[in-house]
Amino acid sequence: MTEIIVDGVTTTLPDAGQETVADVVGLVSSTLDAKKRIVRVFVDEQEVTGEREQHLRSLASLKSISLETGFASDLANETLVSIEEFQKALMAELDRAVEVFRMDTFEKANEIFARCLDGMQVLLNTTLSVASLLQVGAPDVVTGDSTLEENTRKISRVLDELISAQTNRDTILVADLIEYELHPLLEDWTGVVESLRGISVAV
Repeated sequence: MTEIIVDGVTTTLPDAGQETVADVVGLVSSTLDAKKRIVRVFVDEQEVTGEREQHLRSLASLKSISLETGFASDLANETLVSIEEFQKALMAELDRAVEVFRMDTFEKANEIFARCLDGMQVLLNTTLSVASLLQVGAPDVVTGDSTLEENTRKISRVLDELISAQTNRDTILVADLIEYELHPLLEDWTGVVESLRGISVAV
């Protein structure tokens, strides 16, 4: 029988037909205080937090599932600090991409910009994870006179223009789009972070 441990204490769960790790996580989540969330998941002492395949594993083959809980606001604020640091690094890398594109070093600039694209995806996914943790959606997160949803849509449109400019190897246009269109939208992420901080205080 799989041992279930919550915050270091062995717990007996009601028999509700749990068959997978995800079933256990869901059941324990439903018993938590409204302000708390499961923040880390361990299977047989190995952390599997966020690993979908691991969460689908059958309980029959497992010795233990250990769950750590925390207050949603605390976890959100810790993650927001990481987002701020990541955003600054991403902006610096975008500035570097602009500089190299303007030097007409197309291949090198593309390498840098590809890393920036990956970084933007991480930034967005992490931000959406915090919003989900705080039980709000992208339309509820404001940044200046816009919302996270609208900001993300604008970034998507700029990226479409960038792809077209890259296809045409128009390095000047690519640099201008990054500097004058994309850069300001990512600067607005500071407002996103502050909005989420305000929500976390209320949670």
